[in-house]
Amino acid sequence: MRRRPCLKLLALSLLSPLATGPVRAQPQGSEAAWPERGSLRLVVPFPVGGASDRIGRRAARMLAQEIGQGIDVENIGGAGGAVGVAQALRQPADGYTLILGGIGQNAVVHALPPAAPYDSRQDLIALGLLHVGANVLLVRADSPLRRLRDLVAEARRRPGQLQYAYTPASSGHMAMELLRREAAGCGPVPPACLPLPITGLPYRGGGRLLQDLVDGRVSLLFVNLDTALADLRAGRVRALAVSSARRHPLLPEVPTLAESGLPGFEVLSWSGLMVARGTPAPIVERLEAALRRVMASTEMQRAMQAEGLTLPPAGAEAHAQLMAREIVRWQKLVRDAGIMPD
Repeated sequence: MRRRPCLKLLALSLLSPLATGPVRAQPQGSEAAWPERGSLRLVVPFPVGGASDRIGRRAARMLAQEIGQGIDVENIGGAGGAVGVAQALRQPADGYTLILGGIGQNAVVHALPPAAPYDSRQDLIALGLLHVGANVLLVRADSPLRRLRDLVAEARRRPGQLQYAYTPASSGHMAMELLRREAAGCGPVPPACLPLPITGLPYRGGGRLLQDLVDGRVSLLFVNLDTALADLRAGRVRALAVSSARRHPLLPEVPTLAESGLPGFEVLSWSGLMVARGTPAPIVERLEAALRRVMASTEMQRAMQAEGLTLPPAGAEAHAQLMAREIVRWQKLVRDAGIMPD
């Protein structure tokens, strides 16, 4: 299998000089004047062009309108989002640096060794969720695989020959690891189980995954539904299943993984806005309130509905609770699946 080299790169990235750990600095100036000393900055810890970048930029634009101050977006990719978060945490905790959080950088990275140079539950403050969305299992439109059972049969017939693309620590990565185990009948004790023999090809960001599927460089992948919609509608790719608990209203003919033979299967992508711990409480409260108004706006709700995204529960508490649950869940999967760097 080809997962190990990617996880080794993940380990090296987390140990890079950019990720030496969060630096706590006291806020400069009075929070009463916030945000009057210049534009804010949103760190999107993934490359330009993927779903996280698109969601982050939309949120930055709408939040800037709400607070009456510009928000510049900076993309800092690497290590499943951990490099960008670590670098953002080296800035003063003064409310001028926002961080795009999500399943990879705030949950999965805490499951994969080495330890991330920050603790999402201790070093970050959740402001609110931006989206919750299903993943979709895709093949090329001309693929002979039409159902999950076809995929399982082909993987067993040609072990290691089917290749799937993934971004390390993403929801698609975890969905595929979970599928590989459950499709092989793996129980709670990992040593006696061999996951479904398909080979992973790591990508630094999500922007290239779909094109390589369309071009035939990979056989299949899990990707956020909002990212896949254009290619699905154009007939370039075909969906075998969705990772949500229920069928998606934009793809009513596509079964869930649970319906396809994996009872209880559910993996969702999610993202939210965060700031560093130590940000003054009045600024945190103003940001959370402004984000609530953005998420409740007609413009945001229409945009999310058009992309197949689910409006998430509002507020910081729901965001923090989801993050805590996801950390526990993916720590268990990584431990049970034996996903370890070299």
